[in-house]
Amino acid sequence: MAVENEVRAFFEKNQKYILAPLILLISFFGCIAIGDQALIKDYWGVILWVFAALLAITSLVEFSNLKKVSFSWKTACIFISLFFFAFLMRAVNISNIPTLLNGDESGSALDALNFITGEKNNMFITGWFSFPAMHPYIQSLFIRLLGQNAAGVRMSSVFIGSLTVPFLYLITKRLFDEPTAIIAALLLSVFPLHNHMSRIGLNNIWDPFFYLLVVGFFWDGWKNHRRFSYVIAGLALGFSQYFYATSRALIPLALIILLVFFLIDRKKTKAEFSNIIMMFVLGIVIMMPLYYCYSLHPEVFSEPFTRVSVFNRGWLTLQQQEGRTIAGVFLQQFLNTIKGIVITPVNGYYEAGTPALTIPTGLLFALGFIILTIQLIIKKFRDERILILFGWMVTILLSVMLSIDAPASHRYTAALPVFSVISVVGLLEGLKFFKLLLNNRPFNFQWIAVFITLILVVKDSWFYLNTYPTMDTLGGLHTLLANDFAQYLRATEEPDREVIFFGYPQFGYESIPALPFLVPEIEIFTSMTGPWGEAPETPEQVGDRVTFFFLDIRTDDMAQIEELFEGGFMFARCFTGSPIWDGCYYIYEYDRTPVNP
Repeated sequence: MAVENEVRAFFEKNQKYILAPLILLISFFGCIAIGDQALIKDYWGVILWVFAALLAITSLVEFSNLKKVSFSWKTACIFISLFFFAFLMRAVNISNIPTLLNGDESGSALDALNFITGEKNNMFITGWFSFPAMHPYIQSLFIRLLGQNAAGVRMSSVFIGSLTVPFLYLITKRLFDEPTAIIAALLLSVFPLHNHMSRIGLNNIWDPFFYLLVVGFFWDGWKNHRRFSYVIAGLALGFSQYFYATSRALIPLALIILLVFFLIDRKKTKAEFSNIIMMFVLGIVIMMPLYYCYSLHPEVFSEPFTRVSVFNRGWLTLQQQEGRTIAGVFLQQFLNTIKGIVITPVNGYYEAGTPALTIPTGLLFALGFIILTIQLIIKKFRDERILILFGWMVTILLSVMLSIDAPASHRYTAALPVFSVISVVGLLEGLKFFKLLLNNRPFNFQWIAVFITLILVVKDSWFYLNTYPTMDTLGGLHTLLANDFAQYLRATEEPDREVIFFGYPQFGYESIPALPFLVPEIEIFTSMTGPWGEAPETPEQVGDRVTFFFLDIRTDDMAQIEELFEGGFMFARCFTGSPIWDGCYYIYEYDRTPVNP
């Protein structure tokens, strides 16, 4: 009996350490059953994977204590209100801001269509551009709901970008206080860059959401002994790996945060260690099917880094050949990254002629960073809140710095919640300091903070929704032409229409995926690389209704086609006032009995 009691006591004390390898083993068997192909090999694998995750969750959650969880109607109302405000800022005119459905969005969307057609059902592997297939799978759900159009492609980004805002409120409220939390959430809801990335049908906008959940709820679990917070952090850590490549840095960041906790309070960290272990186990279980796929296809794992890293494809060698030293190159990358926050216009998916932060917010950010740095020094680097926020920010800035196109706008995305919090610290602490300068004379700094916040909200909203669309060049000339031609084909829908495309050498019918995505009814198309009859692609015959597309550089082909296919009509589609191009392309519509030219 004594032995039995000792065994039971040992198991109860160490059950998490005993369960951990068992949970991981069950998950591994599930990965093998799921497989690495487009179609899941055996659905029992998914069941095993879910079972392993549930085991990890139940080992963390004390269900008897769930009834004791406090609920605040005030907090719930603020959360919901912030979500709907952020959603409104992102969903309004979603089909036209950004103006064009770009090639990357369409490429991801075409992968999403594979889930709709049944060609793929395995969301645990990789897909378009070597990115995980989870994002295209989620996109497919919205495309089913909203249709094969820009809104369907972008709505998943709108949703998760909007959801990030109220979660920033929840976490900032626990880290600091409610005024800081509300203002930080409001600023993030209108940040032009965050709004913009929330409107693009790509996986980048998921990063700030997962970084926020992992960092915030990991801290909350450790600080307040909230086991359910560990569950959220573990789930977020695992699912984050299924989206943009920057999320991989969350794994070392979480370990660094653990080290910070240990150095700040060893006793508390040791007391929480079993819960922290299970948080990581839960994260590993969730991400394991994807990393099992990576283990079988290591080149797919490295591809997102190979494309953009300064260490790959001879980029550093090229810089040296141009007379730059390695130290000089990295110094310039560092300066470009820092200046991209508040000084230098960012590039990439968001080219609005502004830095990642607009000038007023950027000034508040700089002030907040200085204030937090001073506070950290005064506290002898023993404020874990500031340390984990700075760690989060530095992690993202390193990813920007080590990419060849710094300062790339989309790589700042994951740091935007931190930028928002730091900016609010600059605002509120700056006003408190100003009050001290006035020798504590009557000074209602709360209302001034509200006034400044409203100005920033209105200014950023107006800039993005009204000014930015007039300068939007996302996608460039070929994307503009592809979107406009797709719009024409959809507006003049004809059964059994055939498209013959004279865009070579600039681009072909499938070069910009927006065309095949937006006009799926066009099943017969040809991209001509040379004159009719000489190019190897020349069709032997054409159908009843043929639409010829001509770039302005193919005028000789236009004359030849009008001569060969008499009876059609030629017209131009021109752009005036476009920030991308001021020119025309041409369409020749031919409609008669099939003929062999």
